[in-house]
Amino acid sequence: MRSHGSSVARRVPGSSQPPSPGVSIRRTGKGRWRAPDQVKRDFSAERINQRWFGDGTEIPTDQGKLYLASVLDIYSRRIIGFALGEHHDTALAYSALVMAVAVRGGAVDGVILHTDGGSEYTARTFQEACARLGVTQSMGRPGSALDNAAIESWHSTLTFELLDLEHFSSNAQTRSRVAAWIDEYNRDRKHSALGMRAPIAFELDQQRQAVPAAASVPPPSPPSRPSPAGGLRPALTPAPADGQPRPPGRPRRTPTRTRSA
Repeated sequence: MRSHGSSVARRVPGSSQPPSPGVSIRRTGKGRWRAPDQVKRDFSAERINQRWFGDGTEIPTDQGKLYLASVLDIYSRRIIGFALGEHHDTALAYSALVMAVAVRGGAVDGVILHTDGGSEYTARTFQEACARLGVTQSMGRPGSALDNAAIESWHSTLTFELLDLEHFSSNAQTRSRVAAWIDEYNRDRKHSALGMRAPIAFELDQQRQAVPAAASVPPPSPPSRPSPAGGLRPALTPAPADGQPRPPGRPRRTPTRTRSA
């Protein structure tokens, strides 16, 4: 997880000497389960829901710290899931994942979710959730931020453009501003890798191109109304009563009188 702001020196496990100030220590945990790296720093995709990247960062406020968990679809550079909470734990990571699945309509079977090896992603409850949703987990090497550079870069952009520029007096204000910034990013931020289109606009263009040509062909005309028995069609205009004007173009017939002898 990226740490925003000053870091706190922690004692190195198994050592009597504390680390130098400003050095952050992440306990990887011996024997902890880790998913194999299925990305290997290949930050590309051929379609949506092929490769997602997840990570977290912390946001200082006057009421304490808030933690942000995010999920990025690398194909369109769109943030499809995020969650803000007061605890950096599995529940927060799970909330961001559930939002991503919901945004994609629930059909994400086979997508790869690449993260670091933090405890929120290695927890059994998170593993079970991924298996239930059809998500395949992938993790980079311990201590290597470059293995998850795609989402790390996005969090750096968030920090540079929002977190370093604004003061957050309350958690409620922070939630509102971060959510608004993410929405603006998805809708308006143009990327050279997307042909200078924003993530949502790029996805919509891809969907239009994927529509089969047959879908644009108008439906055939309805069949003609069958003729009734006898081969005659019913009159479309009722016969006028005596003394009523007849339709134009149809001269009135004069009945033939038989002359009596």
